Amino acid sequence: MNQYCKTYSSSLLGVICVVLLLICGNPVPVESSLDRFVAIDHGYVFNGRFFINGDLDCIISVIFEPEQIKHLLNNKYTVELVKAGKDFNEIAYIYRGHFIKNKSVYRRVLNRSEGRISFELIANEFKGPLPRVASSRGSYQIKPDNGGYWVEYYEECKLTESKFEKFWLLRIKREAADFLKRLDEHLQQTCHLK
Repeated sequence: MNQYCKTYSSSLLGVICVVLLLICGNPVPVESSLDRFVAIDHGYVFNGRFFINGDLDCIISVIFEPEQIKHLLNNKYTVELVKAGKDFNEIAYIYRGHFIKNKSVYRRVLNRSEGRISFELIANEFKGPLPRVASSRGSYQIKPDNGGYWVEYYEECKLTESKFEKFWLLRIKREAADFLKRLDEHLQQTCHLK
């Protein structure tokens, strides 16, 4: 049984926690020297970075274009372009799992001269027993260094209150680290200069 669930082992919450483990998977934290995840009051801050000896336009395209983003997410997510304009887009990330449905729309703004893609949650529809994302914003910063680029990711997120917040934060921590790893691997395969 998961350590968090043991806290509630003699109650109905313990049963619910075990059911959530079966539905969502065990939220075992993933540690990496490349990332930092800090739980804050009803939310988290996550940042990480990695180096790539790659083409700047390719890096920006992989991070910014909706068709490229699909390669970075697991198979429970779909991505839809809601709106696009010069140097901005609005993308819906749709998650469907057992007893959980979430549609989050993010506005993303590209500032090419600063090597920055900013994002902010502008709409969220959620159905399920777990905490909902109340707000989220952050950025990808692409910084030149020694013939390549550091890709730095930052996200600050607030969740609604829930008895399962700690459990959900452990799961989010794992998914955030996995996402950063997939982004690094995909950029290395797609944009690496030989």
